[in-house]
Amino acid sequence: MKLFNRGASRSMSGKGSSVALRRSLIVVTAGALMGSGLIATTMVAASAHQGNIKPISAKCVDADTMVATYEVSWANVPGEARNTVIGSRTGTTTFNDKWDDSPAAASAWANVNRGAVGSEAGTRSWTVTIEKAQFAGSNGPWEYAHFPWTNGTTSSRYHDTRVESFDWNKCVSTSVKDASASISITPATCDSPEKLVLGPTNNATWGTPTRTTGPGPFSVPAIGNAGPPQHLFQPGPGVSADGKTQTFTGELKGPDTSQNCWARDAAASVTVHPGTCDSPGSAEVTGLQYATLVGTLDQSVGSHVAPFQSVPQHLFPNGSDALQVPYTIPGKDTSVSCNPPAVYHPRAKVRAYCVTKHWGEGVAALMNKQSTQAVRYHIVRSGQDRIVTVRAGKNVRVELRHLRVGSVVKIKVGQLVLDRAKVKGGCSSPPDSHTGQRTGTERAAAG
Repeated sequence: MKLFNRGASRSMSGKGSSVALRRSLIVVTAGALMGSGLIATTMVAASAHQGNIKPISAKCVDADTMVATYEVSWANVPGEARNTVIGSRTGTTTFNDKWDDSPAAASAWANVNRGAVGSEAGTRSWTVTIEKAQFAGSNGPWEYAHFPWTNGTTSSRYHDTRVESFDWNKCVSTSVKDASASISITPATCDSPEKLVLGPTNNATWGTPTRTTGPGPFSVPAIGNAGPPQHLFQPGPGVSADGKTQTFTGELKGPDTSQNCWARDAAASVTVHPGTCDSPGSAEVTGLQYATLVGTLDQSVGSHVAPFQSVPQHLFPNGSDALQVPYTIPGKDTSVSCNPPAVYHPRAKVRAYCVTKHWGEGVAALMNKQSTQAVRYHIVRSGQDRIVTVRAGKNVRVELRHLRVGSVVKIKVGQLVLDRAKVKGGCSSPPDSHTGQRTGTERAAAG
């Protein structure tokens, strides 16, 4: 396979081959500065290491950086070798002619895939950014191209070139990294969304933002002033590769929907009902607005707390979405209305009369029918006293025997004397038990 070479292919036979290749010359034209004179394209001197690769331009970026463009060409490539992938490597200013396919050699350089040949003849170019520190004087680092022909051809596989006689003195600074810009965002309120605020710029101008109010994403470019010199942004987020623009992006929120903006109109309370004579008190939820009871109300007697939760978008007046309401369930009603005092209306009547010259008899009517509690009646008489308990709502008749004539019979409740009667004399013999004398007296006493 015969390849068209503007230089010569280099074999791997060592220095002898390199000497033979010195007779091949490749020239990059453009000896003058272009444009304003700040971009230099150098003349490449003759080199023993140039085959079908050459630098076609060399331009200043700034005082310490340049960009070299290299071009490799091929011709007469048969179809079975057109899937060969071109590789390139940037070396140092020390030439390395030990290119081979061994792992050791492959790891010595960063092999860049430049794509497949793809045709019988053609060219391929690429650019490499090179720092001044990579140069040795006016000569740049070596650039290597590799054609590992897939049809097994071993000739014209390795090629190399470099930028030579580059004048760094002509690379004055064409740009200054002093452009800056900043943005801020006005916080959202309960009634308005976030707003984009374009801040101050330095040697830059704002472009048009995609939006300035939320909700939604925004993007706005800041553009470095063209100068001269060109004002650039320092590398950082949103800064373009050439440093000429910085794009600010983000998300603007809509109106504040947090609890800070919720209406404080939720309400809840617990109403306690008093106990009755037969049952303890009770409680119920009242005044419920934009809120719900968590769980159920404890209806047992004692102190409790009812928890309430407000519904979304509403808070209680204390600014919280939770409210604890204390309440106390009372027991049964123990007031006088449910436990009236006992009705106490004891009454009594007593009658006494003589039966003989020295002794008499009597009857006591103990009346407790209108009372609501039992009453202890104390019958005071000569000879012996007597205590008689009469139940509530009852009347009792008590016969009195062996009363001494002239004595007094008293009916007392506590210290209160309800009635009294004196046994009067005047009887010489016992009366007939059926004369009605006793019975009439007793009947009168019973009332």
